[in-house]
Amino acid sequence: MKKIFFVFFLVLLYMTNNILGEQKNLTKLLGGSALLGIGGILMISGFTMKSVSIPEIKMQFFTWSKSNPSNWQADYNGTIKNTGTVEMKNIKLIITYKDIYGVKIGSQTINGPSLLTPEAAYNFNGSYDCGSTEPGFSSVEYRADFTEQLENNNLILGFSGVAVAATGLFFIADYLFDFTSPLQNNNITIELLPFYAGIKFKTIKYF
Repeated sequence: MKKIFFVFFLVLLYMTNNILGEQKNLTKLLGGSALLGIGGILMISGFTMKSVSIPEIKMQFFTWSKSNPSNWQADYNGTIKNTGTVEMKNIKLIITYKDIYGVKIGSQTINGPSLLTPEAAYNFNGSYDCGSTEPGFSSVEYRADFTEQLENNNLILGFSGVAVAATGLFFIADYLFDFTSPLQNNNITIELLPFYAGIKFKTIKYF
């Protein structure tokens, strides 16, 4: 982006010395086209929407135990927390059990809260019948929905691009229709100066 601004100021400096040149001066057409292109790049960069969403759920606590009164049973309890910046919706927890050799026994889906706001926590517990197979390992997977939050990348940069592009259009139009000739005939000069949000015109009348 710094290179773009550097090129912009070089073009602007060159154009300032040629704004009152003859109508069909190619500097106006080429420089105006360059400014129009640079302004377009700045507008795209500045007005492009970017995601500011951070969807994140972390397991705060999880433990499980097994018992075998008649069949193997796994009892579990845990806590998850929304550590992101957006609301998480329709949360589902999927607990998978494997035997002592790492072979999957089965899985259980828990319907969590329909809405979990940032920094909020949710406790869950229950049990799972593993049948005649002794459970040896367990793992938890989360699934949830969220609404993505978008914002402009840089509004100041975008509006600067509008100003730069408008200046480029001015030079192109001046090349085609010679707007500045009447000013020159009335001893009025124009200067283009870099400004915080783009460009400003300075006119001087000589008497």
